[in-house]
Amino acid sequence: MWTKITSVVASDHILNLLPEVEGALPRDQERLIKVVEDFLALDPEARCLFQVGRRTGVMSRLGHLENPARAARAAAICRDHSVTPQNVDRLTDELMRRFI
Repeated sequence: MWTKITSVVASDHILNLLPEVEGALPRDQERLIKVVEDFLALDPEARCLFQVGRRTGVMSRLGHLENPARAARAAAICRDHSVTPQNVDRLTDELMRRFI
């Protein structure tokens, strides 16, 4: 007799970039994969904006990119700190170290 194996994916830490990747497997597998695919499908500028927004607490989910106030705040942070898609990893690494 086969036993159905299930798992739970928890994304409950501030260091997780995509907190929406949370659910039960295999039930939520398609939705979880879609969140990752949606992030990867963003143009580099939008990915950068979300990364900065997430790491600074301005955004907590991909849908916040569509919120003009949140997007403007994240864009201002990018401008103030000269963050671009080419150097976003350096800034976000710095921010994450503050949480550790």
